[in-house]
Amino acid sequence: METISQRTFHFERCLGAGGFGEVYLATAQGASGLRRRVAVKLLHAHAGVGLDAAQRLRDEGRLLAALNHPNILAVDDLVMLDGRWGLVTEYVEGEDLAELLVKGERLPVKVALNIAHEVAEALEAGWYTPNPETGQPLHLVHRDIKPANIRLSRAGTTKLLDFGIALGDAGREAHTQAGVIVGTMAYMAPERFVGGADDPAGDVYSLGCVLYEMLTGEALVAQLGRVHMVAVMTDPEAHREYIQRCLARFGPGFPPGTVSLLGAMLATDPESRPTGAQLVSMVQQVFLAGEGGCLRVWARPRLWPMPQGSEGHFVGKSLATETPTLDQRPTTELEAPEPKKGKGKLIAITALVLVLLVGAGLALLCTGMAGGILIAR
Repeated sequence: METISQRTFHFERCLGAGGFGEVYLATAQGASGLRRRVAVKLLHAHAGVGLDAAQRLRDEGRLLAALNHPNILAVDDLVMLDGRWGLVTEYVEGEDLAELLVKGERLPVKVALNIAHEVAEALEAGWYTPNPETGQPLHLVHRDIKPANIRLSRAGTTKLLDFGIALGDAGREAHTQAGVIVGTMAYMAPERFVGGADDPAGDVYSLGCVLYEMLTGEALVAQLGRVHMVAVMTDPEAHREYIQRCLARFGPGFPPGTVSLLGAMLATDPESRPTGAQLVSMVQQVFLAGEGGCLRVWARPRLWPMPQGSEGHFVGKSLATETPTLDQRPTTELEAPEPKKGKGKLIAITALVLVLLVGAGLALLCTGMAGGILIAR
């Protein structure tokens, strides 16, 4: 018999798939009969309880539930469907910034600045929002700011997505293995390439890369190739010279302060970059100095694409929530075994080899998604 808390999800189309799961557009219906369209990030059956993908999904759900901000994707629920974990979020009609840029669509300068301002607001909210359990700031660092994680809505608002690898004081289940660099190479701060700390300055740099790409139509370092990219990002002087050459292309058609804003965001030294609060103020000042309409004015008359569907196991099916949900935790049988004798020495040797490879300017291998979980769309 259906309980008061049970909900049914009718899966309309699969919006995309990855190694660990699929994202669906679905209609959720509660016991009262109310219906609403949502997005459901549903893990594959093999990514079950106790595995890293399930832990990251639950972590993302808890983080999003603690954040209440108009520029952060709102979480609706964390559920168990057909024996699989699912993260239910608001469905944002619109388009990801990455899709816009890959089609070669150039954004008006003031629209690009508007988007950067709203993402900066979201990052600042993630840093200072209180942890509902402790009352202390979450001190959230996103760690994967890139166009694919920025959603533009038909209404002309910006939504920051995918907190699956975010770091903060929120008591995560999943833990990043020591020495593993997470993020997306083309948008990572230089200090991240050499094992620097994950802090807000890294997110500021990543947002600087996104703003540069919106204003120029070209990615900041992606065109260099991995070997050249690593060589530039691991050499402070080479990085400073490269950024200076990139900023030299901005002419008088950009609002006053554009070059100095980007220069501050893309500073080689993380301590030279603005804090979150300073960045919000700086972007707003440059935005106000520009001409043209804001994001909302640009979005209203635009012809937005219809959501594209793909093959998905649950398309056309209806699933009801199952219990237990939030109380289900990893079992000891699925936890990683203790390292065998002698394995610690092997790990240390491997880490040293990787350091030497990076020093030689060879390409790093980074993860662009949280354990392969598809970014919510």
